[in-house]
Amino acid sequence: MDLVKVRQDLHRIPELAFNEYKTTDYIYNLLKDYSDLELIKVNPTGLIAVYKGGTGDYVLFRSDIDALPLKEQTDCNFHSEHEGTMHACGHDIHMTVLLGFIHEVCTTKPKKNLLFLFQPAEEGKGGAEHILRSKVLDQWPIKTALALHCSPDYHVGEVATKGGIFFGIPEEFIVEFHGRNAHAAFPHKGIDAIYAGVQFYNLMQSQITKRFSSTDPVIFHIGKFEGGDAENILASKCLLQGTHRTLTPENHRAMNELILSTGKAVAAVTGAEFKFREVSVYEAVNNDQFVYNNFKKTIENLDDIKFIEAESVMTGEDFGFFTTLYPSLLFWLGTGLSEHGLHSPYYLPDQEAVETGIRVYMALLERM
Repeated sequence: MDLVKVRQDLHRIPELAFNEYKTTDYIYNLLKDYSDLELIKVNPTGLIAVYKGGTGDYVLFRSDIDALPLKEQTDCNFHSEHEGTMHACGHDIHMTVLLGFIHEVCTTKPKKNLLFLFQPAEEGKGGAEHILRSKVLDQWPIKTALALHCSPDYHVGEVATKGGIFFGIPEEFIVEFHGRNAHAAFPHKGIDAIYAGVQFYNLMQSQITKRFSSTDPVIFHIGKFEGGDAENILASKCLLQGTHRTLTPENHRAMNELILSTGKAVAAVTGAEFKFREVSVYEAVNNDQFVYNNFKKTIENLDDIKFIEAESVMTGEDFGFFTTLYPSLLFWLGTGLSEHGLHSPYYLPDQEAVETGIRVYMALLERM
């Protein structure tokens, strides 16, 4: 399998959540002739490859397959062919690692039972929940689940993770304020929804530093703020789209309670109607301590791959849903130090990271 070509092909055809039809077809066509695999499609765009080489429980290896709505700004010669869509989170590398690993498994034929999951819609659309709700995985006894994630904060040849809470609990939400139009010359005849939105934003920012400890951090961020119809009309609607990130369920609940109480207080003062909607919520990625210990020992016994103890981060990852069901582990795969981080239109992981990922998976497989 030509993994340089595979990565470049996948990078050229990025697709958004639950629309990864070309991507899934490409993966399916690569794997369909491997006699050791059974391929199972999960509607609409999920794909599972089953390798039964032994007896007993299965180990699940997962790669996400979706892309982001970004216009690519790299100067690579395998630039995205889908305008406004890009693999800016390294999922092209994730898929290539898993495909290369599958090729090695089918070549060496270990006496293990393995599942390879190509999961759609990791980027905020609930792809992991979709797979789990389908019950398709229930037909196999899964003892462990493993996944990796690209990181521009580590060199190629470095991997990093930690036991316990690794990635936090992300929630995407929408806040709306509904007011009443009026001419700007007669503001007393209307209710300015933009004013309500501004008051809400300012109050949230000032309260967070008072409510939460710096040793147990939270993030509150509004990424989209819009409202109004014209420069001389009081806005009848203001929309705020954002995210909050926490490391504990207690702080997650506290953040939602703070949003609700603040929104209601602003509505009471301004007369605007307040609405709050959760768009998506992921579980924290909670790495199993036993699996982590085994991972650390495995990597430390490899001569040319370096293990680094990672810190907990506020990054969201729906692999967290797998960690709630199975003893699991997610790790950072170093893709070369870069000033351009994840979700940047300039982010382009180093191809050499693919070989590191495959070697790590093969080494783990030997110890399972």
